[in-house]
Amino acid sequence: MTLPEVLIALLLLGLFLPSVFAINSVCLRLVNATKESTAALQSVHDRCETVRNLAFTDLTSASYVQNLMVTAANASNF
Repeated sequence: MTLPEVLIALLLLGLFLPSVFAINSVCLRLVNATKESTAALQSVHDRCETVRNLAFTDLTSASYVQNLMVTAANASNF
């Protein structure tokens, strides 16, 4: 290989690698946002199922519903 070929190869490599790292960073942020969104949807689903399974007398009790909304939707450790 000649010197100009090596310099052009280094230039192309210097342009290519930062773009790969930038794309990787964007993908990691999207994965994190998706995980947070999934956790939020699961929490809302758990809360809806809890309310759906309540007896009508519990559902009409203001103090019971207030205590229910204060507690966590599920007790799993994240």
